[in-house]
Amino acid sequence: MRAKFSQKGLTIVELVVSMAISSIVMLGIVPLVLFFFSSFSSNLAELKLDNEINSASLSIERDILHSKAFLEKSIFGDSSTLNGVSHWSSDGYKGGGDDSRSLFLRMPSTTANKQNESRELVYNNLYGNCGKPNATPVYYETIYYVKDKKLYKRTVTPYPKDQKFCFDKKVYQANTCTTGTGSNCYGRDIEIMDNVSSFSIDYYDSPSSKTPISYSSDPQPVEVPATSVGIKIDASIKTSKGVIKQSVNLKKSIAW
Repeated sequence: MRAKFSQKGLTIVELVVSMAISSIVMLGIVPLVLFFFSSFSSNLAELKLDNEINSASLSIERDILHSKAFLEKSIFGDSSTLNGVSHWSSDGYKGGGDDSRSLFLRMPSTTANKQNESRELVYNNLYGNCGKPNATPVYYETIYYVKDKKLYKRTVTPYPKDQKFCFDKKVYQANTCTTGTGSNCYGRDIEIMDNVSSFSIDYYDSPSSKTPISYSSDPQPVEVPATSVGIKIDASIKTSKGVIKQSVNLKKSIAW
């Protein structure tokens, strides 16, 4: 005896009803999925911005700690080598409050990077002072500047990379520039962070002072008569949830 198999399937009406129910379910799920990814993307952007602004703050703090002085502007550079950033011209120092400032640090050169514990200071061999108490360190400059909403770090030194100083020591630090190529340029400026909306600087004559110094820029690049600096970095980024803003304030003193 042959078994009987049912040939019955979904009717047109049942199929239409099933598709309608599936569509309703999908219409409910899709917005949830889109909301999840939108929220995840916004949170990720906020976390990235927070990490960048904190890393920038730490980088600046470390360099200030190793600095000898604050400068009005670059002693070694000029407008042609500094890629036309307007506030690096002769009126670069404005006495505080401007939100498009550059930070110029005068730093003693070393034989290795700051993380290398065996690094040594490099001294100039002018006037035969090598090894004497009045020997002068070889200086270079670290410059923090904002261009196209990005915060960069530049190294500037007037000496050829292979020049020898006291006891045949060579300077580890070397010039950087925007492109990373060119005469006496050995690498790109370091991009510290993106989405910078403000980079403001005020100088103080003591760590405890709350009043920025008032000082007129000298025609020649000179040291700023200050021992401490206050820096505020503002950053913002647009996301699907709106504009996310982050700020950091730091006040540091030169240790020398």
